[in-house]
Amino acid sequence: MTEKIESTGLVDPLQYTLNSPDIVADKDYLIQIKARNAVDLSAASDSLLIISATAPGAPGDPFRIVTTSKTQLVVGWSEVTETGGSPITGYKVMFNQGPITDTYIEFETVDSTTFTSTITPVSTGEPYKVKIIATNRLIHGPDSTELTIYAATIP
Repeated sequence: MTEKIESTGLVDPLQYTLNSPDIVADKDYLIQIKARNAVDLSAASDSLLIISATAPGAPGDPFRIVTTSKTQLVVGWSEVTETGGSPITGYKVMFNQGPITDTYIEFETVDSTTFTSTITPVSTGEPYKVKIIATNRLIHGPDSTELTIYAATIP
């Protein structure tokens, strides 16, 4: 069922914020715009789908090394509690093989109930930078703290 929430007044034609106590998080709204001049009111615009949510927070501490070996790195993180008003749908695991580059690539995306990732293959003694990004159904959040890990075993 589509709820009707009306707002009137003069607004900046390029930006308008609708604040209403009737708007709730993680709900879809269809928005239509009408223009008024001194003579009359225009026809309604096409409907635009708006989702009432914002970006989730960054995965929290502890973002940590679970284990490392000559061939793989396992990292873990805490569940994101700041969801942006929409449930977390997954986590993007990003890494780069520094120090040659600052470019991160997406290694994998895991579901919202997974809080570890195994990065493989890796090369012994090489540094890897890893960060995690939470996503909800609308957008991805900010990066976690960066973690630098060397692929190796304890001697």
